[in-house]
Amino acid sequence: MLVKDFIQGPLIKEIEDMTMRDGKPIHAYLGFQLISSSIEFLGSCLDSYDWAEKGLSEKRFRLAIDKLFPVKYKKYNNKKKFDLYSNLRCSLVHSSRPGNFIGLLERKHGCNGLLEEDKMLKICFEDFLSDFKNACNKLINFIDNRSISGEKVYCHIISIPQD
Repeated sequence: MLVKDFIQGPLIKEIEDMTMRDGKPIHAYLGFQLISSSIEFLGSCLDSYDWAEKGLSEKRFRLAIDKLFPVKYKKYNNKKKFDLYSNLRCSLVHSSRPGNFIGLLERKHGCNGLLEEDKMLKICFEDFLSDFKNACNKLINFIDNRSISGEKVYCHIISIPQD
């Protein structure tokens, strides 16, 4: 499977299929976990290191946020209180819970986008998923335009059975 196909399939389609039904979240918490770890993969597509290079999780996550996500995320892409890398990605990936300063919500809870409120950063799943899908599509456009210098994104990345 080519990198582009992996992004379109498992990252976009499968995450959305698992977490949304009829335009409403059914497994938002799972979606937050999947998206948080997948952001690092997007960053790995942008760097020149080997896929399996160790010690690059933070660098890759931050690179993806900086280059692919809307500007509103940049404010939280640093080692401050609401750091998305440590309080969202690392906390969800390593302990299956967000950090103390992150609230994971859905629109039905009255949220919208990213909102700093009550000493927390509240993240709305529907907007997070949309921003992630847009980031994936932006990366696909980079691949289609051959504007990424590393050859690894133009090769097969993984073998996944196809229907």
